[in-house]
Amino acid sequence: PPCVPPAPYWPYKTNTKWRTVLGERILRAVTPLPEANEEACGGWELFGDQTWCKKAFGRKQVMAFSFGIEERDMYSEYLSN
Repeated sequence: PPCVPPAPYWPYKTNTKWRTVLGERILRAVTPLPEANEEACGGWELFGDQTWCKKAFGRKQVMAFSFGIEERDMYSEYLSN
């Protein structure tokens, strides 16, 4: 799991089920699988605050989503060139 230790107590006034489920889904989405390690990926491609498996770059027919919400999406521009 990410480097955030569990809170020793519930810091909020309420505990809404749907928010807890959503938070757990987000946590699972950002937690890498054990097999996604440096050896299996052949190293990492670092770009700003994003990290990609280098072996993914040599593949054809790969789809990834990158959203530039507030400003230009430099990573999509980088990959398209």
